[in-house]
Amino acid sequence: MNAKFLWRLVQSDEFVNTVVAYSEGVGYPAINPGRLGNLFTWLPPLPEQCAIATFLDRETAKINALIAKKERLVELLQEKRAALISQAVTKGLDPAVPMNDSGVDWLGEIPASWTINKIGIECIVKARLGWKGLKASEYVDEGYIFLATPNIKGREIDFQNVNYITAERYFESPEIMLKVGDVLIAKDGSTLGITSVIRYLPNPATVNSSIAVIRPDQSLDSIFLYWFLSANYIQGFIQRMKDGMGVPHLFQADLRKFVVLVPPLTEQQAIANYLDHETAKIDALISRIREGIEKLKEYSTALISAAVTGKIDVRGNDDRAGARYGEATETDSRSSDL
Repeated sequence: MNAKFLWRLVQSDEFVNTVVAYSEGVGYPAINPGRLGNLFTWLPPLPEQCAIATFLDRETAKINALIAKKERLVELLQEKRAALISQAVTKGLDPAVPMNDSGVDWLGEIPASWTINKIGIECIVKARLGWKGLKASEYVDEGYIFLATPNIKGREIDFQNVNYITAERYFESPEIMLKVGDVLIAKDGSTLGITSVIRYLPNPATVNSSIAVIRPDQSLDSIFLYWFLSANYIQGFIQRMKDGMGVPHLFQADLRKFVVLVPPLTEQQAIANYLDHETAKIDALISRIREGIEKLKEYSTALISAAVTGKIDVRGNDDRAGARYGEATETDSRSSDL
């Protein structure tokens, strides 16, 4: 048996599905070596094994190179998105406006009409008291929405995959009963700094102890604040704080000390609308590219399975076998549309 052919064989869906079928256990299913050694498998003649391995090395290398290009494109788009946010929330949308030194090293110059303040002055910052934390055993099938950090990843809050709590537990913490316009930020663990904003509320909701609620006053637009907290400056500061902690955690007192820029309210709203629109276009493009990456990975897996099971003839060891398989499966691995 050719070692490279064996390596490709064990990657095939057919072999993996067989191993899974003979695995035991629920939480951590596994197959013991004895049973694995007794599994039957197919074995082409050795020259054909070598041809299959060579073919797959060449074809998967092409696919992997294309995946790498697409992944790099995603990175560049993410960098563009981050730069767009940082520029808008710290310099504004008009490059011709007069600028003044902010007096803050990481901010540099800011538009002359903007002011600087602390979040604790411009906003109310609240979080669930430690002794009011909930256990999973207290969740109910119907009741009040109880948001956790997985629900606040991204522009829109996920109100579908949520847990629910009783009225008694909801009303015991009125200070964190959510309102439209509240900005949420993860203050614990690996998700520290993840930010979102309540754009709408399908039903009454509150948050768990890993999320802080920032409620702006009338001089600060909540969508602008969300984008400001999402910018590289604040996120970088939070990451530096996290690197210096044993157990990453942001206290309410920390959040109140954060610097926030306060443009005129109409300008805040213009910046918020601009970033909503422009980042949505970038996010849609990133999503399309990631879908393309997943299709290429699926194509690679299918190609491996087809080659090692003899569904395509690779004995000519040229590009025609891969091309024929691509046409037969109607898999489009081109990236020109991206």
